[in-house]
Amino acid sequence: MATDEVQDIPAQAFSVLSPGVEECWMDFDGARMRYLRAGAGPALVLLHGLLGYSFSWRFTMPALAPYATVYAPDMLGAGFSDRPRGIDHSIHGTALRVLRFVENLGISSFDLLGTSRGGAVAMAVAAECVFTTHTPVPAGHDRFSTEQSVRILGNDRTARLEKLGVFEDGLLNMTLLALRFSRYANGVAMQHGKVSREMFPEFHIDSITNGVHAPTWVSEPMQQMFDAHIPSWRRDNLFLRNAIDLPEQEILNAHRRAKEALLTEVATRTGLVLNPNVLTLGFARRAATYKRASLLLADPERLFTTATVLGALGVIDAAARPSSNL
Repeated sequence: MATDEVQDIPAQAFSVLSPGVEECWMDFDGARMRYLRAGAGPALVLLHGLLGYSFSWRFTMPALAPYATVYAPDMLGAGFSDRPRGIDHSIHGTALRVLRFVENLGISSFDLLGTSRGGAVAMAVAAECVFTTHTPVPAGHDRFSTEQSVRILGNDRTARLEKLGVFEDGLLNMTLLALRFSRYANGVAMQHGKVSREMFPEFHIDSITNGVHAPTWVSEPMQQMFDAHIPSWRRDNLFLRNAIDLPEQEILNAHRRAKEALLTEVATRTGLVLNPNVLTLGFARRAATYKRASLLLADPERLFTTATVLGALGVIDAAARPSSNL
């Protein structure tokens, strides 16, 4: 029989869903996969065990929905999903379908939580993933006590993680966990890759040059200037190396227009009117300890002297916080 043949499932009564839980369907090469969705926030995918299906998470989903967008699929061959003949039900084959599942949802970042065989599938999914370590600063590497691990994961899982070497100095090290179970790891610059390899010498950590999608993040005035002088920059950002030849006055004019747009937005959101002629320092990174926002105040005397010499100094702290509107 052809391997892509789909076996129909007899019509049957669906289980009653908890309030706020939505039943959804996804096409997998002609086979239908059922999944449940609830909540809002970061994506969290729940993977059931060998003899289970999304029903296994009937109490878990409402509890997690206030904190995440929770997805609970019935993997093909289980629950109310179709049962294609010849489907690969190995751990690796199931993991690849999980990756297709989240890709079809348009999710690029997600957490996995699996029970029983679903836990093994989750680890296989992680093994297909790439881990990017971002900083050598200790605050950027989450660590949890053994007591926390036991309380949340249980004694058995904690003991397994200890055997796998992801504990350091008695703490569950999430960076070690990611390095251990990812197929590839990299830093965000050549020097950072070197430092990371010194920090974790037992792992091969490559390096890439971190960056952003320039047309999305470059201000409109700067984009217009680049279009006039470096027309190929949108196709290939390497052409921005030629920015060294841009007319200085045009750079200043574009910067001024971008700054005025920023200060207008600040005034609209906060009612605070800032002087565009004053040197203004901006901090718009996430409010995480390792981002080191406090460096601005590391030398208060120097900061005060700078403000005195310039006549004034503006600071915009737009670091993302849960209660922040700016």
